[in-house]
Amino acid sequence: MNWRLLAFRAAAWPARGLQRLTRIAEHVAVATLTREQLIASAGRHWEHFNRLPIALGSELFDWERSLLDPLLAGRKRVLVVGCGSGREVMALLARGHRVDGLDIAPRAVERARERVDAAGHTSHLVVAALEDRPALPGPYDLILFSWYCYSYIPDSRFRHRALQAAVELLGPGGRVVLSYMPERAPTTKLARVARLVAWLLRSGWRPERGDGLLVSGEAGLVSFQHWFRPGDVVDEVMAAGLHPVSHELHEVGGLLVAARRPAQSVSGATPPVDSAGLAP
Repeated sequence: MNWRLLAFRAAAWPARGLQRLTRIAEHVAVATLTREQLIASAGRHWEHFNRLPIALGSELFDWERSLLDPLLAGRKRVLVVGCGSGREVMALLARGHRVDGLDIAPRAVERARERVDAAGHTSHLVVAALEDRPALPGPYDLILFSWYCYSYIPDSRFRHRALQAAVELLGPGGRVVLSYMPERAPTTKLARVARLVAWLLRSGWRPERGDGLLVSGEAGLVSFQHWFRPGDVVDEVMAAGLHPVSHELHEVGGLLVAARRPAQSVSGATPPVDSAGLAP
């Protein structure tokens, strides 16, 4: 065997071990935070993203238009969850809809308010997490979880609360739209370590399979995301009193539209959903 290849393997072996230790350390570090500290740090992390040109635009992405246009015929009342600097808010206001929004990043929300005011529009924008049930002037015809926003809510129990809050804010015939990151490589072992640490320290939230917990930059900002198995998303949606209307795996991720769960028929049956909840 070539000596260079042997040297490469000898040097790469401890590097892979250090990478593994780094991932374990990051999961343990994030698990020491309370939920409030995790949300605050994640909000500071998103401040950086919300200064980028992609976040400061005023147009919907092509896939968003394809998904939302059939749901937004006529003037609608829309709530954007994870509105950031207002890209979706500005685009939907320009189309004549009444749009409100919320986000956990204070400076991003302030930037969105400035943009809305400068364009001569009116929008109720608040700094809050939907799962904390902030005061909002619903009901809404459509509640849009911004791109991957649903994947950025830690702990399935708090995602459940967010969906329950969405149900309470929906008007008759309203829809909830969310996108999510499909699971590629499960993080079961790392999640177990983080979950044990969070339980021992009474952190108030629960790391789970599919969580990605990263510490970035010198400031130690936390980046949280959750990768879903499609069936898990359907389970969470239905547990909150919603029923999938459409569900597909797109190149940008999983896309799901849900409505209030229909009234049960006389037999007590609800409309069927396959194991992944995907449209046939």
